[in-house]
Amino acid sequence: MLNLSSGVSTGSFSWDNIEPRKALTVWFGSVNAATIHRKNKQMKKTNLVAVISLIAVFASLALASEQVPFRGSLAAVETDVVQGGTLIVDGSGVGNATELGRFAMTFHVEVDLGTLIGVGTATFVAANTDSLFTSFTGHATPTPDPNVFTLEEVETITGGTGRFAGVTGSFTLERVVNLVTGVSSGSFNGTILNPGRR
Repeated sequence: MLNLSSGVSTGSFSWDNIEPRKALTVWFGSVNAATIHRKNKQMKKTNLVAVISLIAVFASLALASEQVPFRGSLAAVETDVVQGGTLIVDGSGVGNATELGRFAMTFHVEVDLGTLIGVGTATFVAANTDSLFTSFTGHATPTPDPNVFTLEEVETITGGTGRFAGVTGSFTLERVVNLVTGVSSGSFNGTILNPGRR
């Protein structure tokens, strides 16, 4: 039980000369002040967590917004040379794509004739000579025409020059090739780090 007239003092403060109602007001006031201080600290911690969470969300949105669609079409001519169980393919072509505009390209692929899986590299050169480099794996599928194959190549953008220096991204190229004429054509679709926002 609280004894308001016990004569207990704290520092220079004494309960002796304070009326009971005032004493209760002082005592509860100090309790309320401590409670408010504790709640303020809790609120600050909560607000800090909320701010950090918002920063993380906006950072992820900003990163996602830098990735833009990368799509286009191309036509190419290639030469094929068989070496043992491998088909060596070298080709060049032209096309048009987002971010690149009109471009010229060269590619080199080595295809395992047993699995029809190929591994290669390609270079895309824009009109102003800025270049985009890729590496890829692909798979050839026969068609009813024994001289015609459909190709699907999954390409990873490994870098470039000019406005494409250090860019990343990936896309899938689907094309049809005639092994007799060496002519192929197709289209691709994927994403690339927007050079204008780097």
